[in-house]
Amino acid sequence: MGKRYSIVYATIFSIIVFWLLIPLFLFLTALLIDKYFELFWNFNPLRISIGVILVILGIYLALWATNTVYFMGKGLPLFFYPSKYLVKSGPYSFIRHPLYIAFFIYISGLGLILSPSMIYIVNPLFLIFIILYTIREEKFLLKKFGSEYSDYKNSVPAVIPFKKRIINTPNMVSPVIIFLYLVISALNRMIFGLKLEGKINRDIGPYIILSNHQSYFDPLFIVSAICMPVRFITTGKMFENPLLKMFFLSLSCIPVKRGSGIKSIIRTKEALKSGDIIGIFPEASRSWDGYFVSLDMRVIKFIKNLGYPIVFLRIDGAHNVLPRWSKVIHRANVTVKVTGEIENPENLSVKEIQSKIEECLSGSKRSSARWGSFNKYIERLLWICPLCGFSNGVKRKGRRNFYCDRCNNKWYIDEKMKIIPLLYRKMKERILRKGINLPVKIKKGITVYKDMIRIGKKSIPIDEITFLALEGVNFIQIGIKGKSSIGIKTYDALKLKVCIEVLRGVKENIDRDPFRF
Repeated sequence: MGKRYSIVYATIFSIIVFWLLIPLFLFLTALLIDKYFELFWNFNPLRISIGVILVILGIYLALWATNTVYFMGKGLPLFFYPSKYLVKSGPYSFIRHPLYIAFFIYISGLGLILSPSMIYIVNPLFLIFIILYTIREEKFLLKKFGSEYSDYKNSVPAVIPFKKRIINTPNMVSPVIIFLYLVISALNRMIFGLKLEGKINRDIGPYIILSNHQSYFDPLFIVSAICMPVRFITTGKMFENPLLKMFFLSLSCIPVKRGSGIKSIIRTKEALKSGDIIGIFPEASRSWDGYFVSLDMRVIKFIKNLGYPIVFLRIDGAHNVLPRWSKVIHRANVTVKVTGEIENPENLSVKEIQSKIEECLSGSKRSSARWGSFNKYIERLLWICPLCGFSNGVKRKGRRNFYCDRCNNKWYIDEKMKIIPLLYRKMKERILRKGINLPVKIKKGITVYKDMIRIGKKSIPIDEITFLALEGVNFIQIGIKGKSSIGIKTYDALKLKVCIEVLRGVKENIDRDPFRF
C-alpha cells in the first residue's frame, strides 16, 4: 500500500512540474523577452481560439498516451515507474513520441494565447532540448527492448504520422476507454463497492476472459476491476441502432451475428493475434434469475477453436444491480473473482472445457440490494403463478411485495432477492410438468395456438421454427425453416419463447438462449 501511495504522490508531483511549473518557467522567460524587445499580442479572437484548441488537444493526446502506457505497458511515462513492456498501440502505433508531441502542442497553444516570444523564440529552443532528449531516450529503449524496439522504430515515424505505421497491435486503448477507466471505474468503486479478488497472472494480452453474465453492466465491471482494456464479443443486434453502433465500435467490440460462426472466429483470432484481450460470456445471454445458464456447445467449440489462454472471472452481486427482467438499477456490492485459468485449451476436449467453465463460473454469490423498486416488471419474469399456474395473475404491491390475484399467495422480496430464483424455478418446473393453457395471448397482437403462432394476419407453423433467440429483454428472433428469421418486439418476449419451446416438446433448459431445435 505504501508503494502505491508513493507512486500516486510522485505522479501528482510530476504533473505539477511538467505541466504547470515548466510551462510557467517558459512563459516567464518569454515575458522577459517580450518586455526587452517590446513585443506583445494584439487582441485576436481567432488566434486565442486556436491557442485554446491546441491546449485542449495537447492535454487530450497526453492523457491518451499516458493511459496507453498504463494499460498496455503496465507502467507510467515516469522514470521511477517505467513501462514493463514496449507500447505499440493507441497513439504509439502512429508516432513513437506522442507524449512529447502533446507537450509541445500544449505549450504552443499557451504561446498563442499569452506571448509572441514564447511562439517564436522560447518554444523552438525548448523543442531542440526535447529532440536531444528523445535521441538519448531511444538509445535507452533500444538497449532495454533490443530488436523489438528496432523493428518498431523502422515501422513507426518519430513525430509526423505518415501512412507508414504499425498495424498489428492492440487497438482497444481509445479516448472512450480513458473516459471509461477514469470516470466509470471510480463510480463503480464508490457506488457498487467494486473489487477484484485474486490475481491474473498475465500483465497484457493476448488471452481470453470468460465470465458469467448477470447484467448489462458486466463488461464495465470487468474492465474497471482488472484495469485493462477488453474487446467484448457482442451480439449483432446491438449494432443496428446507430448510436449504440457508434458506442460499441468506439469500444472496439466484435459484433457476432447469429449463424456467422466462421466470420466471428476470423475476427476474434485477428484481434487475439494483435495482442488484444477478448471478453466472452459463454452463456451467450444474461441470466434471468442470477444462476449460471446451461452452455451452448457451439460456444464452447468456438472458444476451443480460438486456441488462446483462458482466464475465468466470476462476477458476484451484479444480478441484483440490474436484473434482466427489470429496468430498475439497485445499489449492491459487486466482486470480480479470478477463479481459474487454462493455458492451452486446444489440448482439452470440448467436454473438459465445458466442465472447467461450469466449475469456475457457476455458484455466483448474491449481495444485498438497495435503492428503487424491487418488484417492478416482475410479471415479465413470472408470467404465470408458480403455485396455481394462473396466467398473468401476478400483481405488484408497494415496492417489494407481489401476489397472485387468483390463489391469493403473497411474496416479499428481501435485500438479496432470494425468493425470485426459487419462484422462477418452480414456474419452469410447473410449465414442463403440466404444460400451458392454450391459446396464449401475447402483447402486440400475438396469439400462440397448439400448432401455430398468429401475428396479426400472418401465421407461423410451430414445427417450422428452427431456433429462438432473445435479444435484450423485449425482442425475440425466430428462425423459420427454409426462410430468413423474423424479429418481434414485445414486452412478453420471454413468455413467447417459453411457449414455443414447450409446444416443440422441450423438456429442459427452457431459458437457454439461443435455443436451436
